[in-house]
Amino acid sequence: MPPGGSFHEALKQKITALDHEFINLTQQIEVQTHGYEKLKEEVVRMEGLLETIKRRRDAVEFTKQCTLAAIDVSQVEEALRHMEALAPPPPGAPDEAIPLSRSVEAMLWFLTHVSSTSEERLADALRRFLALVSADRAELESPTLPWRDVCEHLALLLRESRPDFQHLILAILAELARLEPNQQYMRDCGCFELCTRLLQSINNQVKTEALTCIANLASNAAHKDALRLAGALQGAIALLAHPSEDVQEKAAAVVWTLVIADSNKVAAREMGRLRPSSASCPPRTRPSSTTSPSPSGTSLATTRTRS
Repeated sequence: MPPGGSFHEALKQKITALDHEFINLTQQIEVQTHGYEKLKEEVVRMEGLLETIKRRRDAVEFTKQCTLAAIDVSQVEEALRHMEALAPPPPGAPDEAIPLSRSVEAMLWFLTHVSSTSEERLADALRRFLALVSADRAELESPTLPWRDVCEHLALLLRESRPDFQHLILAILAELARLEPNQQYMRDCGCFELCTRLLQSINNQVKTEALTCIANLASNAAHKDALRLAGALQGAIALLAHPSEDVQEKAAAVVWTLVIADSNKVAAREMGRLRPSSASCPPRTRPSSTTSPSPSGTSLATTRTRS
């Protein structure tokens, strides 16, 4: 054992070292406590800021919902205004009570606002527009009317619609196809291929309207070969054996109209469905009218034969 003096000296040194460590730890506690207090103050500040941000977010969401509601009201009001432009003239009023240009503008509005328009309202607009373009009005041939835009938007809607809308759209296109300039617009926006593809629809109303549209397009000699290349001739020949007499008659009308062109006549013979003598006489047809249900439950006569 070391002498007493050395032992006490060692203890003093130990105590001194412990004092230094105690002071150091105390200082660290003070520093950490100060930091902790600062952090608590920062947490309180951040919590307040968070609440402010949340209140601001809620206010923005509320403002957004109010704005959307205002937009909805505005669009409904605008849709109603455009729907009035598609309304048939009242009894006794002249057909020109509403200019056709205004009606076409109204239909274009619906075609460019499909996502924000209810299905029922869109179907109503299509039915009304069909009635307008089905009428024999000299205005239909006006070169100032934006028929190209109408055809393009109708073709776009046709690609994305269900059968209960497709037959309405095809009926409108069939009427527009009576005018030669519209035939080229429809060719440019892919209606030849669209109509041909829809000959395979499971919906007979879609089939008959697609056939009517093709028949009207085929009235132009310049389009007969293009329609054959799009598959219209083959599709129509396949429908000659369809169970529906209406579909058969319209398919026969399409075949007859297309095989007037010699190239189509040869193609039809090669398909093995058309006898050489059948091109010398038109198919037997008889007046027919089919009433097709609309999406809203009302009815609309859409079967027409135009040449």
